[in-house]
Amino acid sequence: MFLDSRRASKRTVSLNAPIENQEAGGLLEILADGGIGVLEQLERYELAEAARQSLKALDKKYRTVVRLCDLEGMRYEDAARKLGIPLGTMRSRLFRARAALRRDPRIQRLA
Repeated sequence: MFLDSRRASKRTVSLNAPIENQEAGGLLEILADGGIGVLEQLERYELAEAARQSLKALDKKYRTVVRLCDLEGMRYEDAARKLGIPLGTMRSRLFRARAALRRDPRIQRLA
């Protein structure tokens, strides 16, 4: 991801260079660019990876409802019908799955 972002920007500035250095547009200009930076990309990747690991740790019945409703955007009624369970059971599982994900320390440390 870092290399891709460097290739896309075509601008390089040493982090050790003084801020006043205007070579390659200057560090202040790059930082103020407003585009997504490497650090933000890494943070997003780290959070996504933590979410994947947390989701993987869930019991299959909870993981399935999260996948259908939250990741695929399926309506509750359709997800319940697809799983062959009552709507109330599906909602209960989704509530419990989301609560477990919120409590997961992998996500809490990054949020």
